[in-house]
Amino acid sequence: MGKCLEIGICSPSLVMTGIEASLKTHENLHIIRMGKSLVEAAMEMKMVFPHAVIFEMRDAKQSDIVTFLHEYPHIRLIGLDPERDAITLFSVREQKVSSVDELAQILFKCTGEQEQQKI
Repeated sequence: MGKCLEIGICSPSLVMTGIEASLKTHENLHIIRMGKSLVEAAMEMKMVFPHAVIFEMRDAKQSDIVTFLHEYPHIRLIGLDPERDAITLFSVREQKVSSVDELAQILFKCTGEQEQQKI
């Protein structure tokens, strides 16, 4: 048996209840019910430490997502959109920047573009 992942689920919907039941059939996943919203899940983070938290996109405000990411940057946050059969993986990575040139280099790197050389 491999590593067991703890997965937090927050949403009262029937869709999420079904997903929770299906995920529980995987022996390497331990599913934790974490309230009805990301705000409630954030409050429970003082007691449980999941590897990831799944929530329904329609239930969360953008500000709640950003707050959660900044408070718990090591937790993978997964937004589920059942109408589109899609998920959105959220993450945050803080990086110190000491100059505008360094910021420019990061911008090119994260966009996959190359800086054009001056002639």
